[in-house]
Amino acid sequence: MTTNGNLTIAVAGLGQRIAVVIRHLLVAAPGSRLVGYVDPEPFGLPSLAKRDIATGPAFDDVETMRAETKPDLLMVGSPNHLHLEHIKAGLAAGVRIFSEKPVVRTEEETWEIARLLRQDGG
Repeated sequence: MTTNGNLTIAVAGLGQRIAVVIRHLLVAAPGSRLVGYVDPEPFGLPSLAKRDIATGPAFDDVETMRAETKPDLLMVGSPNHLHLEHIKAGLAAGVRIFSEKPVVRTEEETWEIARLLRQDGG
């Protein structure tokens, strides 16, 4: 994991909302960069391209992206029903997670996230 403030960032779900967060994050941490994304319909891609923000390659799934890019941060902007799956993949690999809200959808999913955080030390 980087310690110099220059994060490598992978994105699960590249929608408009997460694209705005990414733009602000890159301003706040100017040496950081995107290393890849997973999204079959990346609606936020034109917004980033318009600002010359490179996204890295597209991947078919979060596990492959995480294994190949070894990011410092996984940003979760996927559809809500996929948040838990994507968060679990990042936590299992020891990756920092940023998730848009709702982080998860149900009380059961909330308790599962709490157990994972306790287990993985997140």
